Amino acid sequence: LGADHVINYRTNPKWGKEVLKLTNNKGVDHVVEVGGGATFNQSVRATRLGGHIAIIGVLSGPAASNVVLPSIFAKLIRLSGVAMGNHTQQQA
Repeated sequence: LGADHVINYRTNPKWGKEVLKLTNNKGVDHVVEVGGGATFNQSVRATRLGGHIAIIGVLSGPAASNVVLPSIFAKLIRLSGVAMGNHTQQQA
């Protein structure tokens, strides 16, 4: 994937805002969301117009409260769920 910058979400809980600052308010093409409910809104904030969020994990819990759906619609963000498991679990 590669990264030009790294932001620690623990020391910078408003990391989505920091992403916008680093990208001249454009946001990023892809977000790999592993945090779950507690970090999802920051992922939406950090994603550019027409960008993509791959939801892989739910480390902070499976529910995202106060999701601002209009932001997802207005930014034309694509969401993809990514299943995790071993080879046998991935077979239909």
